[in-house]
Amino acid sequence: MALQVPVVAVASGFGPLLLAGLVYAMVLAVPAMAIAAAAGALRRRLHGMA
Repeated sequence: MALQVPVVAVASGFGPLLLAGLVYAMVLAVPAMAIAAAAGALRRRLHGMA
C-alpha cells in the first residue's frame, strides 16, 4: 500500500479524491491485517511455538 499512493498521485494528480481513496484503502486494510495477526497468533499457540 505504501507504493500505491505515489503511483496514484503521479497518474491522476493530487486532489480531494486521493484523500478519500487513502481512507477507503485503510478501512479495507486494517481489518484484514487484524485478522491475519490473530490467525498467526492462533497458529503459534496451537503449534506450540514461542
